[in-house]
Amino acid sequence: MQKKEYGGVQQMDEEEIDRNLDESFPASDPPSWTLGTDHFAPHAPTPAVETGPAHTEPYLLSRPVNENDHIRGGDAASVTFLMYGAFECPFCVEGSKIVRRLEAHFGKELRFVFRHFPRTNVHPHSEAAAEVAEAAGEQNKFWEMHDLLFENYNRLDGEHLTGYASALGLDMERFERAITWRVFAQRVREDLISGMESGVRGTPTYFINGVKHLGSGSFDPLVEAIASGIVSSKNRQT
Repeated sequence: MQKKEYGGVQQMDEEEIDRNLDESFPASDPPSWTLGTDHFAPHAPTPAVETGPAHTEPYLLSRPVNENDHIRGGDAASVTFLMYGAFECPFCVEGSKIVRRLEAHFGKELRFVFRHFPRTNVHPHSEAAAEVAEAAGEQNKFWEMHDLLFENYNRLDGEHLTGYASALGLDMERFERAITWRVFAQRVREDLISGMESGVRGTPTYFINGVKHLGSGSFDPLVEAIASGIVSSKNRQT
């Protein structure tokens, strides 16, 4: 099969994607719901970012941002900042804090998009947490659950996940039905596949106006990259 090419970099073909899915998101296995977590792990994530092999040319999003995405911010923003992340990833916890700072810094110039990238071979509760976030989203509470899951990234066993849903005031019968029947498993899987096709190899991975950010994931370098994106966007409009 002919490989796609974005930004001069070849993308994985279907066989490669299937192999990666088998490792990180086994289709036949239910998400981890009962496996215990370290409830006393300190909330002190390192600011480092998990990354895959280095690339010299940028990847582009294989699936552009659309109405099915979880978007925070207005359509008129000059820059769309997208994060592929996993709720059990301590690096993503730090990343979510940086995102909040970026949103405060840029205001209406920035909109934020979150996509799931649960690698269960690395973060065994990440798939279950992603489905819980989607189930909350069905009840218009995605961002509230998104924030709550990151705040409690080391407490994502089933008992706690159910507790978060209850704390947010979700319709528990509707929530439990969505989880039991895995209503949102395919939605989460589609995010994962889109990430793989776009060159995502670890979490968090960022895209600025559809182009993979290859630099540091710390605050100042992201400010510089986003500011550059704002200038470029405005230049295209003139």
